[in-house]
Amino acid sequence: MAPISAQQIRAARAWMDWTRDTLAQEAGISKTTIRNLEDGKVSYRSSETIRLVFENKGFKFHGKKGLSHQSTEVRTYEGPDACNDFYDDLLKTIRKNDGKIGAIFTCYEQLNRCLDIANPVGLDRLEQLAKFATIYQQRF
Repeated sequence: MAPISAQQIRAARAWMDWTRDTLAQEAGISKTTIRNLEDGKVSYRSSETIRLVFENKGFKFHGKKGLSHQSTEVRTYEGPDACNDFYDDLLKTIRKNDGKIGAIFTCYEQLNRCLDIANPVGLDRLEQLAKFATIYQQRF
């Protein structure tokens, strides 16, 4: 397996909002080693240590440039308050993460149901969300 790249290390660290000190502490290696890796100086052992730290935080490395993150937190919304609970959690997460959130819906109709768009309150919810986040459609 090829060592992870300097760009991948910087990207994963930025995603976690970690300083070099934080990553060094998490990986049990020196801040100087982190800086050297981010400057492109390859150390297979150190890059593998960092890979494991990030993989334990839900990251996957793809080739020399690819990086993805999988959250381990999953919540199912059920019952009469499901729409309200979903919306409250969504808005709280968006505010906490400066408008950044990943959510997967199989279709717009599913999102509409989760936000209860058919209801006037649901339209207000969608308008409120639009102030903080952008919704992209991805076709699978």
